[in-house]
Amino acid sequence: VLGGPVRHLRAYAPSQVVPGEEFAILVRPEDEFCNLSCEFAGDLSVFERGREIHARAERVDRSTCMRLHLRLDDAGTYHLPASAAGLSSAVSSAFTVSHATASQLVLTSQPGPNAVAGIAFTNQPVVEIADDFGNRITEDSTSQVTAAGHDSAPGLEGTMTMTASNGLVTFTNLAFDVAT
Repeated sequence: VLGGPVRHLRAYAPSQVVPGEEFAILVRPEDEFCNLSCEFAGDLSVFERGREIHARAERVDRSTCMRLHLRLDDAGTYHLPASAAGLSSAVSSAFTVSHATASQLVLTSQPGPNAVAGIAFTNQPVVEIADDFGNRITEDSTSQVTAAGHDSAPGLEGTMTMTASNGLVTFTNLAFDVAT
């Protein structure tokens, strides 16, 4: 049975994706009865959170299906819409971009410029454990991070080593013991 004219698109995505690595979404043109249509030769666009993203299109051998090769860096759950002129959009099956391996510490909150010697900073440092793409490693509740002053800021005191909780390390009582 050959499909009739294209009425809509259907999109399939892998369930898990690694940030920064290319993956493919299969887009299948279908007739009104959900049969594979043999008539599709259009261009496709893919959107992520309202903006068009670059996707390299590849026609599947002996088919009108298309593979859209793309890359996402941000961890999260996605449903990517694909569209073509004159057809209803297809939304991919849900898939998750998980984080990559932890590779950096990101200071997300730092003490303000008006610290007073011997008094805990009003704004305590918060450090995020992240991958190369800035995705927080939310499963990390065991890593320990130690705060240290640098040469121009001696005299840091308080609880210097804290353990991560969901990829965040929050210091609670750091202060300088001398004015600089």
